[in-house]
Amino acid sequence: MANVVWIAAILYVYVEEILAKSEAWWGYINSAFFAGLLLTGMGLYRIGQSVKNKLHGAIIFGTIFSGIFTFCFGLSSIPWLSLILSFLTGAVVQVKLLGQQTVVQLKASASLLPKVMSARESISTGVFGISSLLMGLVAEHFGVQSVFVIAAVIQISVGFWAWANQKSLQI
Repeated sequence: MANVVWIAAILYVYVEEILAKSEAWWGYINSAFFAGLLLTGMGLYRIGQSVKNKLHGAIIFGTIFSGIFTFCFGLSSIPWLSLILSFLTGAVVQVKLLGQQTVVQLKASASLLPKVMSARESISTGVFGISSLLMGLVAEHFGVQSVFVIAAVIQISVGFWAWANQKSLQI
């Protein structure tokens, strides 16, 4: 639900209204986010085995810090700071996603894995679509910064929930 704040429709409004920059900055912020995802993914690939034993920690860390960085990003009106926060958010989102994906793959039996992955993606796609609509409405009525605050609260809450239930994340 919270990741919808990084869609083009929300980011473009943020760039225009909060940063007061041209659409080129929408591209810079998107690029920074994906650079964070990509570089962190390559780094995690290199140290893969050492991360495997700490997947629950990666999920918790990634979720809480993606919330913190999303919150700071949403309230920032400084373009260069927003760019850095976008990069950092991409990095910790990658840590979280890697942990989540790996736990699902290791906990599901090989025979059920295709069904589990299909169901997970179907649910994620539906939630993403509904959340996009809801966050768009919130941005329209309460301002674009409010969606970043809401997303941050959701992410941080989920991170603490994961921390309280970390035994279920261990493989």
